[in-house]
Amino acid sequence: METTTVYRIENSAGYGPYSSDWPGQQDLHRAHEGCVSHPGPRAEGISMLGEAKYFGFTSLADLDTWFDGFTHRLLEAGYNIVSYVVESSGVFHGEHQVAFNRSQVVA
Repeated sequence: METTTVYRIENSAGYGPYSSDWPGQQDLHRAHEGCVSHPGPRAEGISMLGEAKYFGFTSLADLDTWFDGFTHRLLEAGYNIVSYVVESSGVFHGEHQVAFNRSQVVA
């Protein structure tokens, strides 16, 4: 089985910074809304209709670039950088980010 490692920032409940409440959430949304370097999943060609959608990156460098200026604030707010090993068939690649199905996490 081929696998892909996915890196993600999430809170202790497994929610990412766009879908959970934290002190900098509005700032993050404003900074990334309509920004060409932070396109939404559909704009990147990621489509997972009917699947559980979780988002991340295939490298820590990509994660750091995406959350530049927010990583420290997220960590202070209790978020963690985590990695998942996912069956590659359950990873959908965009230009900047990936989406994955948690049911295909193997480690």
